[in-house]
Amino acid sequence: MSERRKIEIFSAGCPACDETVQMVNAIACPSCDVEVLDMR
Repeated sequence: MSERRKIEIFSAGCPACDETVQMVNAIACPSCDVEVLDMR
């Protein structure tokens, strides 16, 4: 049985944040839940 992993990204909505979110989504494992938290 595989456990779900949670990845939290704290984002300010800047271009660097958007690029990081895209990169994390691309490399996240199938058992990872990626959540973007808007810090604005």
